[in-house]
Amino acid sequence: MDIALAPITTQFNLSDLLVPRIVLFPCRVYLTAAWVFPHAMSIMLATLFYREFKVLSRSFDKMMSESDERRLSDSDITILIKFKG
Repeated sequence: MDIALAPITTQFNLSDLLVPRIVLFPCRVYLTAAWVFPHAMSIMLATLFYREFKVLSRSFDKMMSESDERRLSDSDITILIKFKG
């Protein structure tokens, strides 16, 4: 924890580092949040895309099983995208 305070301790001879630690705490909270937020956003987006593609895959399989020719026309694809389940 005192590694971040190394520039202060080398420049100034302080016996009690409470005040610099209090000043440094909001900076650490901000940097930790700035590091965690992109990871959390990536996980959230990956989960969202996984769920949407899973639903789309199920509806695609359902429409393919209902189709006699085992192929879809352009209008079926637009219905598939709107249908989603």
